[in-house]
Amino acid sequence: MKVILQLARAMRSRGFRYRRIERGVYHFVLSRKVGERTAYAGKMFSARGISSLAEVLNLEELADRVKFRAEAELKRLAVA
Repeated sequence: MKVILQLARAMRSRGFRYRRIERGVYHFVLSRKVGERTAYAGKMFSARGISSLAEVLNLEELADRVKFRAEAELKRLAVA
């Protein structure tokens, strides 16, 4: 669980909000105002999945990758 909390701090510093869905599962949401509506891009993580990813990547790099993917999703939503 320590790993998921470290990721939560790293993601919060990148503009994400997060909430705990159930034990060990967290949902991170990045939002951006697009015209009249707000677009949301989210990413769900399980603590087990994050722990295995964190062994390969450091948490800062992981948080940057997630933010990049979420921003790409926001751009896609803005065009649609």
